[in-house]
Amino acid sequence: MPLYEIKGFDVKRINEAPIQKEKLIQKLFERNSLKLLDFYFLETEYQLSNSLRIDTIGIDIRRAPCIVEYKKTYSPGLLSQGLSYLSWLLDHKETFEKEVYKKFPGTIVRWNNVRLIFVCAHFSQYDLDTVKVLPYSIELVKYTYFENGTIYIEKFIEDRKKFSETSTQQIK
Repeated sequence: MPLYEIKGFDVKRINEAPIQKEKLIQKLFERNSLKLLDFYFLETEYQLSNSLRIDTIGIDIRRAPCIVEYKKTYSPGLLSQGLSYLSWLLDHKETFEKEVYKKFPGTIVRWNNVRLIFVCAHFSQYDLDTVKVLPYSIELVKYTYFENGTIYIEKFIEDRKKFSETSTQQIK
């Protein structure tokens, strides 16, 4: 969907621009995690005991753990990677709870609805179909970055039937 800037009665098309580094998207979402994804940021590049790293961990407003994986472009192994992180987290609940207690003392983590969030410029139809049948809370967040520093965000909504427009944010 094209984006236009309005000046008076004239419009100027704003072109899409490639993201040069995945870290830009990661930092943007981490610094705005509550506004963009409804969770409180805990840690970046969270090191797992099996030498893997989760891009971002957090806890949402319902106290459910959040795992976020970012990709600059489409990645065919994205869902498998995230499910591997989820498996590790479910096997190491006490480790995650310690991270939560450091920032939010006394918080009781609710493990019944762990959120697995993927932020990427594109998802395949296979990804969209797969998340419908998996028994986990998996969210696909698609972004489009524009040359004027604007980002358009689409979230795969809870009923998992379609993408819905959620917001356009200006990167400062």
